[in-house]
Parts: sequence; C-alpha cells; structure tokens
Amino acid sequence: MAQAKLIDAEKARSQSMASALSAARPARIVARERVRGFSGYKVLMLVFVLTLPLVNPWVRGDGVGYYAYIHSLLIDHNLSFENEWRGANQSFIEFKLGQNGEIKPMFYTSTGHLDNHFSVGPSMLWAPLLAPVHVAM
Repeated sequence: MAQAKLIDAEKARSQSMASALSAARPARIVARERVRGFSGYKVLMLVFVLTLPLVNPWVRGDGVGYYAYIHSLLIDHNLSFENEWRGANQSFIEFKLGQNGEIKPMFYTSTGHLDNHFSVGPSMLWAPLLAPVHVAM
C-alpha cells in the first residue's frame, strides 16, 4: 500500500514537471507546431478537391493495351483482345483498324492471336482493385 502511494506520488511529480516544461515553452512555438501540422493537411485536401474535375475516366492511348489484359479476363474470360481494340478511342484505332473496321493483319501473330505488345504488369497491379468491383456489379 505504501509502495502504491509512492508510485502515485512519483507519477504526479513527473506529470507536473511535464506540464511545467510545456508551459515554459513560448506560445508562438506551440502555435506554429499546431499550424504546420493542420495547414498541410488542409492544403492537401484543398488541392485534391480542386483537381477532381480534371480527372478523366477514359482509357486511351497506350492505356488501352495495358487495360486490355484485365478487361479481357474479367469481362470476356479469355485473352483475345479484338473487342478491346475495336472499342478503344479513335486515336488508338486509327492505326490498328482497316477501312472495313477489321483489325489489320499485320497486328496478328503467326499463331493467329492479336499481338498485344503492352506489358501485363499494370493489369496485375489493377486486378486486386478491379476484381472485387466487377464481382459486386
């Protein structure tokens, strides 16, 4: 019991010393520390909110080739990329499709598959995020 009182007295003394030390710090330093931590967060949130209208959800350019892997697996359940390339944006299909809307023969491999020279890495990175969304829909 006496030992418990001694420990409580030591705790009280150390807490009072800590509060005395913090009270001894100039108010402007304490205020500056609070402002630094708080305003950085506010600035980041403001930049985030202001840039939201600039976000463009369209996949275009090289992104079509990178996204084709995960889209083909999730939607078509194969690795045949013809419909992904036909459904791409105009700047992507101008070079890939002929006059009749068919993919040009030069883009097929000797085995008859479409040559998607884009790497599969981005699709693997996106898979953990896209697969649950696809299942939920």
